[in-house]
Amino acid sequence: MSNTLSERQRKILQFIVNFVSENEFPPTIREIGEQVGISSTSVVNYNLAKLEELGLISRRKEVSRGLSLSWERLSELTPALATNASASSTPPMPAIKHNGHHIERVLPSMMRIPV
Repeated sequence: MSNTLSERQRKILQFIVNFVSENEFPPTIREIGEQVGISSTSVVNYNLAKLEELGLISRRKEVSRGLSLSWERLSELTPALATNASASSTPPMPAIKHNGHHIERVLPSMMRIPV
């Protein structure tokens, strides 16, 4: 399994984090595709499967909004993500909190995830 997220996977993950933070429920596959410029739901599914393999999300495929973020896994990665963000030309986004977890919103600059 590769430890690298593609640009598309980073965009998807960032969109999911932002959407859940703002709406308190997850986006649909179609909403994800529309936001990140993917017209094929199977391509969205493929990328969600990769995020699931890395333990960043979990899915209940029989439910329309059956996607959930692994806030614990994202919390574990925050120091690595912050390090990657400081090396990037993209400034990190403000921090967010979710159910007591402090998550840095630096996903746009994330490339490698230590597993």
